[in-house]
Amino acid sequence: EKIKIGTRVLVPFGKQKLEGFVLNLKNDNNYDYELKNIIDVVDEEIILNSELIELGKYISKKTMCNLISAYQTMLPTALKAKHNININKKYKTYLKLNISYEEAIKKVKNEKQKLIIEMLKEEIKEKNKLSEISKSSIATLIKNNIIVEIKKEDYRLKQEIKKENYRPILTDEQEEVIKKINETNNSKPFLLHGVTGSGKTEVYLNIIEKVVNEGKKAIVLVPEISLTPQLVNVFKKRFGSDIAVLHSRL
Repeated sequence: EKIKIGTRVLVPFGKQKLEGFVLNLKNDNNYDYELKNIIDVVDEEIILNSELIELGKYISKKTMCNLISAYQTMLPTALKAKHNININKKYKTYLKLNISYEEAIKKVKNEKQKLIIEMLKEEIKEKNKLSEISKSSIATLIKNNIIVEIKKEDYRLKQEIKKENYRPILTDEQEEVIKKINETNNSKPFLLHGVTGSGKTEVYLNIIEKVVNEGKKAIVLVPEISLTPQLVNVFKKRFGSDIAVLHSRL
């Protein structure tokens, strides 16, 4: 039941074990050749949706490449079919109540445990922050099934960063560009053309800040990986810790 079209699976291939993608499911077993068993399911989530599967077939036919080559080219490193490559994900551990708040309060007498339950009454909290109250109290509450741990993949910047209030004075040209883009309500693409040092990044920052203040999100694509650190520093000054860096190994 875990095997679905578009998932990655581990299969025997001669003496090797290789990863591949499920492209079809058949319920009959009327074949003139021996079938081999799938060893394991690598991802329970679908990696190749129907659109990507069709796109891969089109690329394969158009360029006369192998089908797997088309899919491997389309996918980031972490999702490619590979051999003996482990992607180490970073996780944060959160805590939440496993039973109702009323039941939880009745079951505990320890004051520190009560304080932890109070803090978890309305929302999920990061374990590290609650551990400052008492690690042993958390362990006891988990053991008694009063609270449970949840692991979430962590890709945000680790350190807490304070935003800078400084804003450079915009040129007339920058003001005009920002106004024009904002007036369109971001409903169409714009090409911002200018030489290095002409102030394009500040235009992006202003527009992104408006978008974020409206409760939306923004993605900035960097054309060269070596530019990432310097760009991250610029964004940290404007947005503090509220940014995340993503790349093909995540």
